[in-house]
Amino acid sequence: EQREAEIVWEKQVERHRETRHALLLSVHDSYWDLVAAIEELGVAENNLALGREQALQNERRLEFGVGTEVEVLQAEATVAMREEELLLAEVNVRGSADLLKAMLYPGVDPATWNAEIRPVTPLPEARTTTDQAWEQSLVVALEHRPELRQQRLEIDASEVRLARASSSRRPGLALNLSSSARGFDGDSSEAFEEAAGFDFPTHRAELAFDIPIGNRTARHAVNAARVGVRSARLAYDQIESRVAAEVRDAVRQLRYQFEAVRAA
Repeated sequence: EQREAEIVWEKQVERHRETRHALLLSVHDSYWDLVAAIEELGVAENNLALGREQALQNERRLEFGVGTEVEVLQAEATVAMREEELLLAEVNVRGSADLLKAMLYPGVDPATWNAEIRPVTPLPEARTTTDQAWEQSLVVALEHRPELRQQRLEIDASEVRLARASSSRRPGLALNLSSSARGFDGDSSEAFEEAAGFDFPTHRAELAFDIPIGNRTARHAVNAARVGVRSARLAYDQIESRVAAEVRDAVRQLRYQFEAVRAA
């Protein structure tokens, strides 16, 4: 029971670590989403400025007789579309900022929700290599992923429960030792002092031996514990397979994004 309690405590530590990792990842992603949204807002503003400049040029060309009304209408339609894109980019910036605020400042304080977040770290340059094999990342994931550590601890706990259930089917030998004292006096305080001082001690030793006969409860408990061990191991295999799939997808997405950035 003590070992099982230790395993439960270790599992709670891993859950705490998993929660911290999830929070760090969420804040990290939300920060870079905000940075990317601000960059997209800047692109939308530049596109709108270029569209208005093109529309002005088409109007001047029409005035000098070298342009057509269709070109002016097309330029005005382009300006309208880019104004819409700018509005959408502004909404995305506000939404990304609110998501980051929700993680940094939980609560309903208007001062924090109305505060403006200005990222100071710009987007990094694409300098990641694409020659890393997914097997190397899988080794790191198998060692550090909290859900795998928790499941390994669950396997240990199920094996402890199996050992405890198996021991209940075996003969038992118990040695019980006890010591007590009494006080005999008409005065209660004197009787208490005699008992506390062990003036009249009584010692007892007991040796108990038991043999389980037809203990079906223990036998079924062993079978249930054995099934629990197998279930825990199967669950670990499933989590391991899922982690391997996630690692392969992460490496594949890394290579794709790297090539996409370089092509762009």
